[in-house]
Amino acid sequence: MRVLVILVLMVGSIYSWWQPTPGTSWDYQIGGPNTTRNVQVYFLDGADTRSSLVSSLRSAGKRVSCYFSAGSVEDWRSDAKQFPSSIIGNDFTGWEGEKYLDIRATTVLEPIFRARLQTAKDKNCDGIEWDNVDTWTAKTGFPLTAADGLTFLRFLSNLTHQYDLSVGLKNNPTQVKDLVSLFDFAVVEDCAQYRECDSYLPFYNQNKAIFAVEYADSCSGLLPQVEGILRDVAVSPSGLFVQCNDYSATTSAPSTLIPTPSPTPVPSPPSFAFSLTSSVFLLCSSLALILL
Repeated sequence: MRVLVILVLMVGSIYSWWQPTPGTSWDYQIGGPNTTRNVQVYFLDGADTRSSLVSSLRSAGKRVSCYFSAGSVEDWRSDAKQFPSSIIGNDFTGWEGEKYLDIRATTVLEPIFRARLQTAKDKNCDGIEWDNVDTWTAKTGFPLTAADGLTFLRFLSNLTHQYDLSVGLKNNPTQVKDLVSLFDFAVVEDCAQYRECDSYLPFYNQNKAIFAVEYADSCSGLLPQVEGILRDVAVSPSGLFVQCNDYSATTSAPSTLIPTPSPTPVPSPPSFAFSLTSSVFLLCSSLALILL
């Protein structure tokens, strides 16, 4: 038994990533940065944010989550032409220049997403916010199902963790129970408005932060277990920002700051059905059982 414990601790010390816990203050800034906010985590655009800004925030003891859209292609992004027309579907409702993707095409999407993750790694981001991951509920032009959504999200979690980056589940209340163990935090928009906040409580119950943003002028309806903020729809640098929770008694870093690997680039590992961490854990567990 002692051998098994030692091996598990060894694996945990090698493969680890940032895991934000309840009580972590944040701001949602994918519309542009404002570093004057007195928060612990900045959510920034993964492509547009400069490496120097991320490094500056990290040096100041802050954490940074980087945003990418996984379920859509945005024609203004530098990698937009890498998506073949065969996996591009209908226009994304309400967003000009954005179209849905066929999330079943993970073989095609993987190299594009690996390049994005490497960019985030090079910039020293701590985590990834993959957006538009519930498109199986929309009119994408593809016959997507809830099962396709689960498969896609498991793929994203596994891929992101291969780069020792944490990963958040975005706006997917109906599949939380199936996915909470695979994701490190939740990011939710307007859960009070749609009365969905309680759907994300499994994250809180596993000591994982629920970052909730309301595009409104009132904190009414937000649960105390979520890290609620009010923002303007454009999430502009000078726009509305209100914290719905009282963070005055917290320390500068209440998150579980698991040792973070060096920001140097990592080679693209092969795609496994399970994460590398899980594979090593299973191997070590097997060896331990043999030795017992």
